[in-house]
Amino acid sequence: MNDLRAPRGVPNGKPDEQASTRHPAAPSQPLQFLSPLRNGYVKTALEFQRALIESQMQMQRNQFQIYTQWLRSVGAMNQDAWDQWACRFGGGVPLDG
Repeated sequence: MNDLRAPRGVPNGKPDEQASTRHPAAPSQPLQFLSPLRNGYVKTALEFQRALIESQMQMQRNQFQIYTQWLRSVGAMNQDAWDQWACRFGGGVPLDG
């Protein structure tokens, strides 16, 4: 069996004028789908992420500073309680004076 059908886009041996406009072989701009990269959308998204991460890091630094200040106050309360215990039950003035 010899199949001699016409190729796609060429019905009955005549070229289809609309076939080339419907499905172009190559796009007019080679990387048209990458246009957001060229228009600065990625740069804007990266700047937004950087700003978001910076604010989160600043918030975490503030939380850590608050935590360390709280630990210092707890340490001072502990030292005061120890000094009071040493004065009352230890028989005198604490060694650190």
